[in-house]
Amino acid sequence: MEHSLASIAKRAGVSVATVSLAIRGKGLVARETAARIKKIADEMGYRPNPLLASLATKRFRSAKSAVGTPLAIFTFPGLAEDSGTDSGMLYVDDLVRGAIKLGYSPKVYNQASADNSSRLFRELYHSMVQGIIILGSMDMSRFGPAFDWSQFSVVVCGRYRAALPFHTVRTNIFKSVKLAFSELQARGYRRIGFAMGTHGQAMEDDEARHGAAVAMEYSYLPKRDRLPVYLGAFKDVDALSGWVEKNKPDAVIGFAVGQYWLLRNHGYRIPEDFGFASMHIPIKEHRKYCSGLNQNTEEIARQSVLLLDQLIRNRERGLPQDPLDVLVSSIWNEGITLRPRL
Repeated sequence: MEHSLASIAKRAGVSVATVSLAIRGKGLVARETAARIKKIADEMGYRPNPLLASLATKRFRSAKSAVGTPLAIFTFPGLAEDSGTDSGMLYVDDLVRGAIKLGYSPKVYNQASADNSSRLFRELYHSMVQGIIILGSMDMSRFGPAFDWSQFSVVVCGRYRAALPFHTVRTNIFKSVKLAFSELQARGYRRIGFAMGTHGQAMEDDEARHGAAVAMEYSYLPKRDRLPVYLGAFKDVDALSGWVEKNKPDAVIGFAVGQYWLLRNHGYRIPEDFGFASMHIPIKEHRKYCSGLNQNTEEIARQSVLLLDQLIRNRERGLPQDPLDVLVSSIWNEGITLRPRL
């Protein structure tokens, strides 16, 4: 049996407004009071109606227009200096298409600095923007304090320098490493070396890749075939070739396609001397020749828009108490840098 906010308020001994704020996680309701109200609501079988709740919000109603509900896409500087691509920009076109398909009117905001965050908030608020998708490396300590996130639903698309305190849709890194490793094993490779490299500025993703690489070696390779993970700079050809010469892998799983070209230009024949697979092949032209993983940016973008749509409809705004990571599996790309499957 469903109960109204008024019946919950009566049982909890608080106002209807306090119940509404507590259930939505808004306002200045004490954490203990909010937890008690939510528990009572659960016990009474209260179930909010997301559509009616959204329509009840003045800004949501006002935002409706013939061209769609306003939505913002923030693009912050990415990782071009390390990996050769600004990975956040790979998602923009798919995000725009997905948002339009769901009835939104997206606008891209390129954020080179945090200096305009107060002005940007006012612009978005008065434009009736309901949700924000973040791409790239945002400095929360600089940009965040001057921006009132409580007025917007927010999703991070992809993973960058550090995790942000919002729901995030990103690649399943561990599963991606395991997929690449399994594909190489299926081709008969035994001395599989992981040339994962390290970004100039530490990233959480580096930890995930390195940990997955060590887990694959110790779980599935005999001791004689386990090689140290390459942790040097992506573009340091001397360090990378030195690692190859010392460890003699018969196949390399690299972080990016650029490492393939570094090794080829250094004189190695691929796949004759050893095979190569890239963990990240963002450019479609590179998929014609390089074996490895397509990180499925199209699906990551689609899931980001779908998640943001649900947050908006449920009026879940601001910083969530428990940010979620939605993990999307990569897709294997068959190129010519590995020998065929056995």
